[in-house]
Order: sequence, then C-alpha cells, then structure tokens
Amino acid sequence: MKKKLNVFLSLAAMSVSNQAMAWEEICISDVYTGAPCYTLDAGFRAICYQPSANNLHYAAVAFPTPAPSPHWQIADIKPDYNFGFELDLTAVFCERATKLAVSWEHYDQNDSDTVQVPSVDMIGPLFAIGPDTLLYQRAHGKVQWLFDQINLDYGTYVNFGDCFQTNFFVGLSGARIKETVNTFFSGTFTGGGFAGRNIHTPSTFTGGGPRIGVDLSYSIFDGFRLAGQAAAALMVGTLVNHTEFKTLFPSAIVVDGISSPNYQDISVKNRSAVVPEFEGRLGFAYDFTICRDFFVQLEAGYEAKVFINAIQSADIGSQVITPPVTPDEIGLFARTFKRTLSNFALAGPYVSINVGF
Repeated sequence: MKKKLNVFLSLAAMSVSNQAMAWEEICISDVYTGAPCYTLDAGFRAICYQPSANNLHYAAVAFPTPAPSPHWQIADIKPDYNFGFELDLTAVFCERATKLAVSWEHYDQNDSDTVQVPSVDMIGPLFAIGPDTLLYQRAHGKVQWLFDQINLDYGTYVNFGDCFQTNFFVGLSGARIKETVNTFFSGTFTGGGFAGRNIHTPSTFTGGGPRIGVDLSYSIFDGFRLAGQAAAALMVGTLVNHTEFKTLFPSAIVVDGISSPNYQDISVKNRSAVVPEFEGRLGFAYDFTICRDFFVQLEAGYEAKVFINAIQSADIGSQVITPPVTPDEIGLFARTFKRTLSNFALAGPYVSINVGF
C-alpha cells in the first residue's frame, strides 16, 4: 500500500511539474519585445476640446427685491467646444525595441455669458449682493484659457501575443495653464446716473515634472485596431494670480476723498504648487502602407485630461458696510478674503494622422 502511494505521489508531482513547464513556455513565448518596422514617425492630432473649471460662477441674481426672504440664483459661464492641436515626432530604435518621442499640444478658448434681470430684481458679484448695494440689472462674464504642454517620453515596446501591443514609457512633462475671468456689472442708480463694476481675475500655473504611462494597441482585423493611452504626471511649479476691481458710481453720489472710478487689487505672486495631472484616450485606428517604406496611421477617438488645483484666485469674501447713506460699493473695502482652488480639465473627440518611414 505504501509503495502504491509513493508511485501515485510521484506521478502527481511529475504532472504538476509538466503543467508548470508548459505554462511557463506559453507565457515566455507569448510575451516579447518588438518594435514597428519604421524608424521615424511624425504626427498631427486635431482635438475638439471642451474645457472646464470649478470657478466659472460669476454673478448672483436676487429675486424678488426687496423681500424679507429673497431667493438667489448663481450664473455660470458655460464653456463650448473649440479646436486645439498636437504635433509629435518619434524616433524608433528597432534593435532595442524602444522609442523616443516629443510632443507639443496647444489650445486656446474664449467663452462668455450674459444675464439681464427686470428692474424689480438685482444682480451682482457673489460677495456684494444685498439691500446695501447698487441695483445692477445686467452682468456679463467672460473666460479665456491658454494651454500649452510639452512631453518628452522614452519607452519600451512589449507585445502580449500577436494582437496586443504596448509601449511602457517614462519621461518629463511641462505645462503652462492660464485662465482669465472678466466680469462686468451695470445698472442705473435710483437717484440717477450709471453704475458699473468690472472684476478682472487672471491666474497662471507654470511647472513641470516626471511622467509615466502606457500606449495600448489591440489588433482587430485587416489593419483595424483599438488604440489608447493612459498617463500621469506630477508637476512642480508656481501659481501667480491677481484680481483687479474697478467701480464706477453715479456722479450724483459725492463722497469726500473718493473719485470715480475706484480701483482695488489683490495679488499673489510666485506661490509654489504641486499639480498632479491624469490623462487618457481611447479610439479606433487604421494602418495601411502606401509603399514598402511609407506607413500611414489614421485614428479617431475621445480624450480627457485633468490638472488638479491648477487654478487659484484670491477674492473678496465680504466687504465693509459703510454707514449710513453711502452704498458700500463706493469704496469696495474688503472685510475678508477667500482663496479658491480649481481644477482645469479638457475633454473631447480627436482625429489624428501619423506617417512612418
């Protein structure tokens, strides 16, 4: 009985060993490095981005006025889609199954929104709307974005079978993000004359740091494939912002020592910041050959990227109430301040063409 048991255990061990060797052989044979057959790749990508941020609220509407229990409605600027582009150049080292790639992406966009209320209601900035402020009837908000990013990546091609190809890369990324929000309020003062207020708020982040990611490609049939990319970067840089206020008040109001327009500003210079970035895209691609040494790749899909806390602003939280007959809009003296941090995101469809030779 003991001899039979030893024989059974020996056979089981041999079976497990053979299965492990077979599995190891399959895994090793299916995972390998291999580069495309061209040595230089140049590409152009057109992107229809819709930007977004957390700080696009520019005015508050109070209705009805006067009322012991008013309601407020917040007005936001709603960004639209606009085109940007990316240029890239890649050198492929076939003998090492690696690549060196550099890319530059540029995007700029302008959006605006206008709200006008009846004379029985009022509209104003979020920090100054109430019974002791001027009765503005119209607000116009405008935002402008300027975005540039440069990436330098070095990666290795790793293939999982004949259909699934990847490129794992590391590198450096640098970006400059500028957002400028302008808001203008206007109305007619009850005693006669025009009243207006303009708020100008630019914010800029400039920084760079390490980047890591992977390119993915899964062959479907006859040159068609599923393509994508996922990447993350950690950017270290500076945040610079300032806010300018300009108040125009009716000539009927006379205040000693105060002239119209009244200027105020808040500034924050060279504040250090660490901004994480995450991006990803997914699309369908088609590859074909025009001649033996000239390859073309067409791709279309959807892309999104986000920069965490890349936009900041220092704003008035509340203003001093000046007694008793002069509206506090005249001086615009701040009682408290607040700091606002906002993410910056871009998302939208894209089409690209790459040529390799």
